Formats: sequence, C-alpha cells, structure tokens
Amino acid sequence: MVRRLWTLRSAKATLFKARQELFDEFINSFMFLQQRKGPEHIPPGNEVHWYNCFHNLYCELLGLPSEADPEAETHLDDGLVQRFLSEAPLSVNACTVFRKIATEWSDQFGAALQQLGVSAWETADAIASAELTADRTETLDSSLFRPVNCLLAKKAEEQLDLWTLIDYSEDCYRLDRYREKLQGWVTNHFFGSSTRVFLAIPGGTDSQLYIGTINELFFWLFAHDPCLNAEQPCTFETDNHMTLVLPHLTSIDFCTWPEQTCYALLTQAMEQTDKAEDIAKFFSHQASCELLKFLNLLHTVCYGGCRINLKNKNRETPLYFAASSGHTSCVEVLMSRVGIAVNARSLDRCTPLHDAAKNGHIDCVNLLLNRLDIKVDVKNYYHWTPLNLAAANGHTEVVEKLLTCPRLQVNSKNRKGFTPLHSAADGGHDDCVRLLLERADIDVNSITPGRGQRLYYPYITSI
Repeated sequence: MVRRLWTLRSAKATLFKARQELFDEFINSFMFLQQRKGPEHIPPGNEVHWYNCFHNLYCELLGLPSEADPEAETHLDDGLVQRFLSEAPLSVNACTVFRKIATEWSDQFGAALQQLGVSAWETADAIASAELTADRTETLDSSLFRPVNCLLAKKAEEQLDLWTLIDYSEDCYRLDRYREKLQGWVTNHFFGSSTRVFLAIPGGTDSQLYIGTINELFFWLFAHDPCLNAEQPCTFETDNHMTLVLPHLTSIDFCTWPEQTCYALLTQAMEQTDKAEDIAKFFSHQASCELLKFLNLLHTVCYGGCRINLKNKNRETPLYFAASSGHTSCVEVLMSRVGIAVNARSLDRCTPLHDAAKNGHIDCVNLLLNRLDIKVDVKNYYHWTPLNLAAANGHTEVVEKLLTCPRLQVNSKNRKGFTPLHSAADGGHDDCVRLLLERADIDVNSITPGRGQRLYYPYITSI
C-alpha cells in the first residue's frame, strides 16, 4: 500500500512539474513579447505581479494552485486576456506535458547508458548481440523500466522494456531512436492504442508515404502499399517507422486541422529535425509560412521545443541559412523567437549578418540590425566585417545601411590589411567608394602590405 501511494504521488508530482515548467516558459515568452510592444502593457517593476495575474487566470484549468498576490493586476485589457487564453492551451497542452515526461525518462535512460560505459549506443549504426549482456540489460531494467512500469501499473504484456526502444535488423540492434519511441510509448499509455492514418504525403518511391498518429499527439512516418485512407486504422510498428521531420510538412495544408493538432505536429517535427538547413528551408517555404500566419501559429510555435539555434557540422544555424539565402520572412519568424542567437558563429566565425551583407540581402540586413544586441563590427576567421564583405561585393544598399550604425569601425582591416575602402576600390565599386568617402572618419591614406610587402593604397576611380 505504501508503495502504491508513493507511485501515485510521484505520477502527480511529475505531471505537476511538467505543467509548471511549460507554463513558466510560455508565460515568460508571452510577457517578453508584450514588453516589446510598449511599456503601456507591462509597467516596469510590475513584471512579477503581471506574471501572477496571468498565472491565476489559467491555473484553474491547469490544476495548479493560484498565487496569493494582492498587487496582481485585476483589470487587464480584454484583448490581452483573450490573446493569452487562446495561446496558453497550445503551449501547455497534453502533447507538451507528455513530451516533457518522456524527455525526463529518456534522460534517465541515457544516464544509465553512460553509467554502463555504453553511451555510444545512442548514435551507433549497429550494436552486436554479444554487447547486450545480461548484467547490462538488468541494470537498465532496474534503473528505468521497472520503476516506470510500477509507476504506471502496467500489465506484463504492456510493460516498457529495452526491446520496446530498440530496433533490430540484419543480426544487429540500434538504439538511435529510443527517445522518439519512448515518446510514442508514453502517449500510447495515456491514450490507448488509437493509431490511425493521419494523411498521405508525396515523396514515396515504391510505396506511398503516410503520417500516422496516436490521438493527434504523436506522429510518425511509414510506407505502405496498397494505398490507405485518412482515419483508417494502422499499426505503430518498429520495422516500418520513420522519424517525422520538418521537410515532410511542406506540402501540408494546416487549415485542415484544429490549432492544437497543428501545434503538436509542428513541435514534434521541429524537435526531431537535426539539420539546421531543414529548419530554415521549412520557414522559407512561402506556402507554409502564409498558412501559419493565417492561423496565428508562427509565433506560438516558437514557444515550443523548436531547436531554433541548432547547428550543422559547419556550426551554421537556421538563421544563418535564412539570412544567407535572403529569405526575409524566414528571418522574421526566427527573429521573433525568444532566445534566438543572432550573433551565432559558423565554423569560419561568420554570423548571419556577415552572409546577409556579403550576398546583398538588404531586407535581411535591416531585420538583423533592428536587434539591439546585434554585433555590427564582429570579424570572421579572416577578419572580414559585414561592412568589408558588402563593400568587396559592391552591395551599395547594404553599405549605406551599415554606415548608419552608431560606433561603426569604418576602417577595420581584414587579415590582408584591407579596409572596406580598399575592398570597394579594388573591386571597382564606385558607388560604395562614394558612400565610404562621405564618412568624416574614413582613412583615405590607409596602406597595407601587398605582394612582396609593397604598400597598397586604395585605387580610387574618377568619381
């Protein structure tokens, strides 16, 4: 009986913790966005009272205790209240709570692998049968599986074990998808085995590709032949299960489903997308962005678990790809995310501003420069600044915009000793030279070692 009471209390405590953490994350983001719109919404110094007010508005629906705060605002703007109540359920709903629980258990499983000295299993292409020794499987069972099964009072045939999370093919095993599979198992536990076809998507070869779902809270990709219809029952099978990522969603009409479903679908796909360029590609897809804007989901999705600062092997982020490619709407969406790393460096030490300036994407440059924390004079590995790159490539509008930035170092030199004026003159970009010469602090006599250590002066064409 004592054990039973303890498990029930633990289940409630885990659920309470997951809800509270998600609510805190959401409300902090919500308040941040309101503050950006003007001081009339949240007066300075009253943030904690506004937080308590928003908390008390929604705590009853969440099953959370209210905050006793006599100074909490009681007469809020109706529009603000309605916006808050419409956005909060999307960020603090069942799918996010269960994802939080699954993440906690996945972390425990990862810690057990590390303790066993086999953390390489998480990314290994193959695990030999001989590696799955009895003592290792027993350690994993006692550290996670038995406590979870006891907590949820699972029957023997429904219990979570290593074989639930592992994939088997060609005499070897894989564990690289255990986090996603655990999330599916958790969702399946709380909502039963209501697995069905969500919709078909293009991209299949011999077989049609489908998105499967469990109660529109968990999604996966699978191939099937012959054709299946939406809402048709299907099975969540280990050997016919692929990870759903953002590129799979570019052909989806989000207007077809409720916002709750769209939010669950998007946040799961984002969490499972492991390529920065794929995140940027999705938000650069015009049709997807327009539909998300129509549904008011663009900013709401950013409250969720989007890996917005994910980096690829060259340490390039989604914002870097968007700015480099000139996808203005994508940059705008990514910039609205609280915590976006606007000055993140790539492997060659370039920031998104470097590549936007280099490629002449003036609209992206304008958006980036609107950030108070943007670093305008940051140098890449070769000591090029955004201004130097824009001048070298003859992007007059970008040069003109950068020159308006306060405290800009207009004479900054790259590793060759070239200033922006050197670069513009060397490339024969007369308009850029004219703009640079209008600066009172421009050094027209700057010299740099050239080939054979000769002094190199900016070559100014007749202007």
